[in-house]
Amino acid sequence: MHFENVSVIGNLEDNIIKLEAKVDEKDTGIAIGKGGVTLDAIELIVRKAVDSRRNNVRLNIDINNYKKRRDEKIIDLAADTARKVAKSKKSWNLRYMNSYERRLAHEEISKHKNVSSHSEGVEPRRYVVVDYIEE
Repeated sequence: MHFENVSVIGNLEDNIIKLEAKVDEKDTGIAIGKGGVTLDAIELIVRKAVDSRRNNVRLNIDINNYKKRRDEKIIDLAADTARKVAKSKKSWNLRYMNSYERRLAHEEISKHKNVSSHSEGVEPRRYVVVDYIEE
């Protein structure tokens, strides 16, 4: 495996280390992996190295804006589901998500009226439940 034209931009902001990598489009699939598993593994390895040196610092690694687009999809899904639940007054389950994705969903759902959310299940099959609440 060989990557050409890789650039990495990093910064520390609000105790979050953000690393954004740009790779050639032909290498994107290899760098990210199916469903982002390779990217998540890279982030885990780097997080372990960073954790041993710095406490209370979060890490965010993104390749070709993959995570940014994934985050936007999760936020859109959470918002759409919150609107659906508020209208139908029926609970709705979102797909299985990792803890970071669930946090994004909970944050978005909390912005909507007449709905609340909580997580259920056991890792790796935890998911967000969106419930209707009367105000």
